Amino acid sequence: MSENQHATPGSHYARISATAKNSTSALSRTDSDATLNDSNRTVSSWNASSHYLARNSPTPRRTGHYQSQYGLSEKWTIPKWCLVFSSFSVFVYGCAALICALLTWFRTWRLASVMLIADNDVMVLITIAGSITMLTALTGMIGTMLNSRPLLAVYAVLLWSTLIAIFIVGRISYRRSTFALDRKLNLAWSRYYTALGRLLIQDTLQCCGYYTPQHEVTLSDSCHPNAVLPGCKTGLYAFEQENLKLVWTMALSLVPLHVVNIVVGLLCANHVTVPRILSKRRPDDGLDTEETQGLLRDTKFVQRPSISRASSSGIFREDRRKFSIDIVHSV
Repeated sequence: MSENQHATPGSHYARISATAKNSTSALSRTDSDATLNDSNRTVSSWNASSHYLARNSPTPRRTGHYQSQYGLSEKWTIPKWCLVFSSFSVFVYGCAALICALLTWFRTWRLASVMLIADNDVMVLITIAGSITMLTALTGMIGTMLNSRPLLAVYAVLLWSTLIAIFIVGRISYRRSTFALDRKLNLAWSRYYTALGRLLIQDTLQCCGYYTPQHEVTLSDSCHPNAVLPGCKTGLYAFEQENLKLVWTMALSLVPLHVVNIVVGLLCANHVTVPRILSKRRPDDGLDTEETQGLLRDTKFVQRPSISRASSSGIFREDRRKFSIDIVHSV
């Protein structure tokens, strides 16, 4: 009788331990199953997203690396080619004008000093016109290559300013060379040319004074009142007449071509369109094997987490501890 009484408490506590252990194992299995279900749901959602992306992504066409990479159809139409040739022609004569102006400013040819002194205002206008023309041409080329209508609108506006600059150069040089050139040169020699300017003209043209060596001469080693050199009027007049005629002929001959470029810019700029994104596949269309592999290769998937054993430590497992205490109290 006493043995049964002593065995009863031990068996009672053994039953309590077994029940707590079984509940802990059941809770661990529940946590593991929940973790596995969460990972499966995550992978399933990523697979569904990648499948949706693959079916609704732009279809690459085999028309070049640019189209296959960005999905854009680039087509060079007739208006675009017209704009390319138009902006290139503007670039050609703008570059030529600017190069000629720079060569004159740096005095790379023999009579450059005479032109810089006698036609300084014309040289400034040529430089400005050449710079504006170059800026206009570069704007047109960039706008055409990028299919940018705002840049092409700026290009059309700059074409008008370039036309005005070219016309001003031609008009000033034409009026100067046509109407009373000899009197203009006489007035400029007497009032506007400095002593250094007259000296440069005398040394370049190998002359002395304006009419004679005794008339408004700038003294130097080779030019003095007793020099046998001729006056500078004849040589300066011939140079100015020939040089100014060349300037206004070239400037005014560019006006018709530039008007044609303006017409081309106004008519063709509105027909340049941005490359269209290729149409997407419909949901009922299939994907080729190469396309599917390429899309899946670029897609980053979430790796499935490995199943780990539930921790046997009581730390951070307050739910297990509370559950065990409740079982003990209930028993």
